[in-house]
Amino acid sequence: MTPSEFPVYDQPVGVLVSGGADSALMLYCVLTKCTGPIHIFTITNNPKGLENPKACLDVIQKCIELTGNNNIEHHIFYRESQQKSDFYGIPDLYRSRGLVDKVFIGITANPPAEILDTFNLKQTSNILKMRDPTVTREEFPDSGFILPWTNVDKKQIAEYYRELNLIDSLYPITRSCECDYPIGKKSCGVCWWCEERLWAFGKI
Repeated sequence: MTPSEFPVYDQPVGVLVSGGADSALMLYCVLTKCTGPIHIFTITNNPKGLENPKACLDVIQKCIELTGNNNIEHHIFYRESQQKSDFYGIPDLYRSRGLVDKVFIGITANPPAEILDTFNLKQTSNILKMRDPTVTREEFPDSGFILPWTNVDKKQIAEYYRELNLIDSLYPITRSCECDYPIGKKSCGVCWWCEERLWAFGKI
């Protein structure tokens, strides 16, 4: 699904936003297309140093500035350790209560195998399962979850940023690193997530 193909909804929708490049662009697209209330879900935990909510606040503010749409509610959930089930369980709670109709999740595919083999794969085995490029998952049938980029890798996401002229405005606000990093920097520069950003965007 390209940014121009995002569906238009006038019902309340949810968006899972981590502060990373994928979910930031997805939020931007939702804000430009959806006219109803938008519920933003952010999950944070100690292993990530509680850094992603800080990045999310910057991303949300920038997206509001760029789109002029501020019809949002931001929900932050704390977990001791983040589990895959949180990605669907938390927003599905809002769906079951009728608070949102659809939920957008910005999972992307892994880079090609020959690129992936060069990355630092320490502590990232879950990534290979969650972002398997061989599985087609545009939208789970009748589940209400929309995964617009599950078959798109981050290099294509970078192209979307360029096409929308967001590479110098929205992208620098995002943060994908999930490791400890030097004080004064927002990325370690050497982990899997940083390597993926560098491969896709040419800069972290």
